Amino acid sequence: MKIEILGDGYSGCDKLYDNVLKAIKESGKEAEISKEMDLQKIADYGVLSLPALVIDGVLKVSGKVSKVEKIKDWIKWPEERMTVPSKSIVKKWLEEGKGS
Repeated sequence: MKIEILGDGYSGCDKLYDNVLKAIKESGKEAEISKEMDLQKIADYGVLSLPALVIDGVLKVSGKVSKVEKIKDWIKWPEERMTVPSKSIVKKWLEEGKGS
């Protein structure tokens, strides 16, 4: 599982990062966790407000710091993560011919 925290480095981004770490630890899951501060990459997800949380290429929330329990819900059920693919995922699918 890949988890990205999108933000510009302010304290809300740090708090979201801490909540993600707690959720992963409490759930016993394994994940690659990264912070993304590149504004173009953030814009590719269609994010208008920060911080934002992306799980396996799917934007889960933007503009607020999600609580640990909510993050645990998102990482618990992988089939629910594919509800709203990001623009970059859709672009990749189209380039690979999967969207036609």
